[in-house]
Amino acid sequence: MKSISQTIQIRSKIFGDIVLCSGCSCSLDLCITVLANPGQNILVPRPGFSIYRTLAEGLGIRTKAYRLLPDRGWEVDLADLEAAVDADTAAIVINNPSNPCGSVFSRQHLADILDIASRHRVPIIGDEIYEHLVFPGQRYHSLGSLSEDVPVLSCSGLTKRFLVPGWRMGWIVIHDRHGVLGSEVRAGLQKLSQRIIGSNTLVQGALPAILRNTPEAFFEDTIHKLHKY
Repeated sequence: MKSISQTIQIRSKIFGDIVLCSGCSCSLDLCITVLANPGQNILVPRPGFSIYRTLAEGLGIRTKAYRLLPDRGWEVDLADLEAAVDADTAAIVINNPSNPCGSVFSRQHLADILDIASRHRVPIIGDEIYEHLVFPGQRYHSLGSLSEDVPVLSCSGLTKRFLVPGWRMGWIVIHDRHGVLGSEVRAGLQKLSQRIIGSNTLVQGALPAILRNTPEAFFEDTIHKLHKY
């Protein structure tokens, strides 16, 4: 029986759109590494998860912060985001749903962010690890599903939805409708993912059953308890 990593590699030869990683943090590391060179910068949210800066600066890549607006439900300050883009900007990091703010961006707000990225020809790294932990009354939209021309590297994993940080299973889904990134980025991500042993082998083998057989009641109960407490 083929491992999940072998299956993904076979599929990637056809689709070239999925890379397995050792957790979502590893997927972010790979995306930053493959898109930016030393001396370039990536744009990150403020307030935001500190790992973006840690990963980037360890590679000699600068971070420039764009504001989130507390009086508007922690939406992105679009003017501040656009002003931060310069000739050395290699990527924009969008964290939705947000850690630590808990905000979930509307479809229109995401479209406005994509418009800025499109006009400046800057790809997006989407930290979407909380995509399934959305409280009642909120609706999550993935950046990849909305983008027409902006390449989006969507990072996620099992940790948050299944409450299993020790499993170390994450992934990158490449959304690039028009092949803007070319073959180099896909090849780079695959090669970077092979620098270390990678995602947990046992969990790779169990992944189809985990995704297929976990009852919906488990997810509903998780959301209910987190929302309550």
